[in-house]
Amino acid sequence: MSAPDPQAIGLHERYLSLLAKWNRTINLTSLPLDPPSDEAIDRLLVEPILASQFADAPRTIIDIGSGGGSPAIPFWIQCPGASLTMVESRSRKCAFLAEAVRQIKAGKGQALPVRFEQLLEKHPDLAGSADIVTLRAVRLDHQVHRLVGALLKPTGRVYHFADALKIVDCSTWNKG
Repeated sequence: MSAPDPQAIGLHERYLSLLAKWNRTINLTSLPLDPPSDEAIDRLLVEPILASQFADAPRTIIDIGSGGGSPAIPFWIQCPGASLTMVESRSRKCAFLAEAVRQIKAGKGQALPVRFEQLLEKHPDLAGSADIVTLRAVRLDHQVHRLVGALLKPTGRVYHFADALKIVDCSTWNKG
């Protein structure tokens, strides 16, 4: 792993500060943020930062069920120049994500207030566009599996943050 980028460190601090502020009124995470516990730092920042080391300069990242923005935002910060689309059906959480994109300014980003089941119907341009799809706290049923496969480029990868990180390339994902 390379030396930490001071600019990226500042963006991660900004994200964590914003998350803590909004978490006081909107339940974005159950992890302690005032001050952040070691577990919160590990799950919200360290895991996505380490996972991003396996990404080969992605241009497009899509996160399903974005909630409080992790792993999407820390992963995005580590991938300069990448475009991030976060999908979150809850309007208040989506407002937080949109504000985080505005304040962090790590690149092009957007938060879509849509249920994942309606994503491709409302945003057909996302089909086959993702170099990387990230998920955490999303149950991988048949419907999610199909959607993720439809979002991925043929060379795309899925980063599933569960008990342990699982990285799957598109060809394997579509056979699953």
